[in-house]
Amino acid sequence: MESIMSYNHQLAFKTIDAGNIGFIELKTLDGYFKRNQIKGITMEDNAAVVRRFDLDGDSKLRIEEFEKGMES
Repeated sequence: MESIMSYNHQLAFKTIDAGNIGFIELKTLDGYFKRNQIKGITMEDNAAVVRRFDLDGDSKLRIEEFEKGMES
């Protein structure tokens, strides 16, 4: 995603957080992939992303954690 010139962490976060709850959790990430008809991503894959990005261990990705996780 970052290689696209118009990529923006905040916009990407808001796109995934469609309910505007202020964080991304497992079901939010799964919903994003389903809404966009992205096939082949399992709940285990989503859980791995959340675990990898989640710096404070609360199973919720805040914008700061998302930004750090998306950095190259």
